[in-house]
Amino acid sequence: MLFEFTHNLVLRGAQVELIHEFVRASRSGQPLVKQMLMGGGKTTVVSPLLCLMLGDGEHLVMQVVPPALLEFSRGILRSTFNSIIQKPVVTLDVDRSTVVDSATVEKLRKAIS
Repeated sequence: MLFEFTHNLVLRGAQVELIHEFVRASRSGQPLVKQMLMGGGKTTVVSPLLCLMLGDGEHLVMQVVPPALLEFSRGILRSTFNSIIQKPVVTLDVDRSTVVDSATVEKLRKAIS
């Protein structure tokens, strides 16, 4: 309810069920992949709410997006976590050929704390 209130929206039943499925899967250590149609609220509702619920200080939540959606997704997350509940939003620019170095590891450590 806090999420709905602070973002002036009403969650749809399908969004709530999807979020519950992801939370259950995460807590049981099971992988889960779902597909939603465009306009279903993946970027503006489901992703921020999952980050809020799963990013509990013990777990790092990572969102992987194509370059074309990076600015929009980052803006949504930053606006979500810049209100009542504050969490850092960190961007890592990586691809399949990226070698993870100590600077990347340090950035991840800072994101967790």
